[in-house]
Amino acid sequence: MFASQNFRTLAYSFFCLIYFSSCSPSNLQDYQKSGEVLLDKIAKELSSIRKREQLDERKTLLKKQFRKLSSLMIEAANFQRKTGQDPIEPLSFVYSDRLYYEMLRVSEEVDGAKLFFEELQHEMLDKLDVDLRKNRKKGRQLNLK
Repeated sequence: MFASQNFRTLAYSFFCLIYFSSCSPSNLQDYQKSGEVLLDKIAKELSSIRKREQLDERKTLLKKQFRKLSSLMIEAANFQRKTGQDPIEPLSFVYSDRLYYEMLRVSEEVDGAKLFFEELQHEMLDKLDVDLRKNRKKGRQLNLK
């Protein structure tokens, strides 16, 4: 019985390891796909916002999603630096255009939304800037076409 339980634990650990390692991006296209999924989630969330109360209810979730997006961008840049892969061409602007449209719409329709988005953008840009400066000091540059 003890050997069977050890085998089950080992098998469970093995499957968890495979699952979690398969979830992490292994190339720039994987990062791009993850970004598109996240952009789509944010745009869908914004599409349902029509009033200030709805924005207030979703601010925490939106902040979390935008922070995740900036972290994903940093991870992708660091992955590219590490692997030396050439940047990839954007597949389409469908997701970013949709997000832009929803942010613009909410900014115009909902009182206080413009300030909220400006604060989010400053936070994200600051985070990206810190990473860029850190990597410049280390002499690691992005390979840009």
